Amino acid sequence: YVTRHEVDLAATAFRQVNATYTRTYGTYEKNHWGVTILGGEVFVDNFIVRTRPADGTKARQFNSIAKHAALTFDKQAVVGTGASNTFKGFDQLISEGFGQIQTNNAGTPAALTQADLDAAIDLCRVKTPDIILGNRTHRRRITALGRALNYSQIDVGNDAFGRQVTMYNGLPIRILGDDADGNLILPFTKGAGSEAYMYILAFGEEENIYGLMGAGGMIDVVDFGETEAAPGHMGRIEFYPGLVCANKYALVRIDDVLAA
Repeated sequence: YVTRHEVDLAATAFRQVNATYTRTYGTYEKNHWGVTILGGEVFVDNFIVRTRPADGTKARQFNSIAKHAALTFDKQAVVGTGASNTFKGFDQLISEGFGQIQTNNAGTPAALTQADLDAAIDLCRVKTPDIILGNRTHRRRITALGRALNYSQIDVGNDAFGRQVTMYNGLPIRILGDDADGNLILPFTKGAGSEAYMYILAFGEEENIYGLMGAGGMIDVVDFGETEAAPGHMGRIEFYPGLVCANKYALVRIDDVLAA
């Protein structure tokens, strides 16, 4: 998938009567994006299938692998490097120039400040951002700022599924929790070892940040039934995800944020 990033604008000028313009051309940089392959297989022994047919054992195994795939995608969207068959996540994209960094407290690690949170939101210059992305501690710190400063920029709204979500200045604060191994996706282990990153994101359809799904967006779920090679039932889930950052001002990271 190819995106074009504007590098230089075609120039304009004021003209005298009977004079001409100097011809110029806008220039663009092409970037190529791809998808990866993410999935896994389940296997349920015949004994379980035949002695416990009504308790949904096989369905639970499919649910388990689907949940693992979702948590794996969440983590790779942040830390994916493009190596080992993964796609590039936010941190790698920022290191390659596809994003901005706002340092908290002038680069000296400290508790999150309102001024730097506002500055990070302003760095997202393509449009009003869509979300503030952090961990649960980040959300508590933002709401604590609101209580301490006694202002009304902290609110509670509803997302697209009707669920309540905390909002700062009209922006939903979305939480990335644990990965498939039970570890924080946004841990306080960055920088000197006690900082956690936050992100300001602007999404779009074929603009800003958006996901890719190969094969027309299909998630392939197959139940093969009983296998010949082993006495059990096998199934597979597989899909082809990727991530695009079509504008470097759609992705902002806040560094130097301590837990306390």
